[in-house]
Amino acid sequence: MNTPIKLMDWLTAWFLWFVDCYGLPAIFVASALASATIVIPTPFNAVVFLIAPFYDPFILTLVTALGTSLGELSAYALGRGGEAALSHFKKTSQKEIEKIKKVFEKYGFWAIVVFALTPLPLDIVGVLAGMTQYDIKKFFVGTVIGKLGQYSIIVYGGYYGLPIVMQAFGI
Repeated sequence: MNTPIKLMDWLTAWFLWFVDCYGLPAIFVASALASATIVIPTPFNAVVFLIAPFYDPFILTLVTALGTSLGELSAYALGRGGEAALSHFKKTSQKEIEKIKKVFEKYGFWAIVVFALTPLPLDIVGVLAGMTQYDIKKFFVGTVIGKLGQYSIIVYGGYYGLPIVMQAFGI
């Protein structure tokens, strides 16, 4: 039984329908929802690639980057709540959190940018940032910078590349 594939097909169809009905506001909402799912992959990047030829690429990049950055705050919020829960269960967790906090002080902003730019799991960095009480504004700005880079590649790739591929296959 191919349940995960059927679920991805359903999610892709839903995202495409939602965007088709409601346009750019839907793209913003869908991007926030897609990135608010912690550690559960969604097909949103494929949807953005497919709809790119139908929108201004600069606007689409901006809308998706801001929406996904907003959605990533859910991982940060989970980390903030998780830090309190961990301290009740494990006495040594405070030492571990202090070690992570030192790493975040040194590399945090750039780690956030790199994880947001690439397919690396930004959710994990968001949870750790929340647990160490890393500045939420820095987390958000780093996420926006990385997502702007990521969605520039996806959107412009779809905007310029998809018509070429469709023409080559006679679609």
